[in-house]
Parts: sequence; structure tokens; C-alpha cells
Amino acid sequence: MAQTKRFDVVVVGAGPAGANVAGQFAQRGRSVAMVDRRALSAAGAQWHNGVLPWQFAEAGVAPPVPDE
Repeated sequence: MAQTKRFDVVVVGAGPAGANVAGQFAQRGRSVAMVDRRALSAAGAQWHNGVLPWQFAEAGVAPPVPDE
């Protein structure tokens, strides 16, 4: 039997923009569902914009491996 859930907002895509807008709606009290075509472990941005290696280390984030 299928379950039905209701959300105020459905965001398609868990990249930087999708994650940001989902967070913005959630912070404002909306119920949010975020959908991405990839598995949760692989969802989100797969690249970085000129982030230097030391900045990943400072943030405690593993740097991407090629091909990002």
C-alpha cells in the first residue's frame, strides 16, 4: 500500500542551489522534500569553484577526487 505525504515545497535537484533553497524554506517553517536523481550518498554538487586545498582542510571537508 502506497503512502501519501504532503509537503509545502518540493525541490528538484540537491546541488548548491537546490540545497540552499530547501534550507531557506525549512528555516522559514515550511515542510520540504528534496529530490535528486542520484543516491543520497552521491547527491549534491560534484565540483568546486576554485576552492583551495587548504580551505577544504580548514573546513574539515574531504577534497574532491578526479573527475569531480
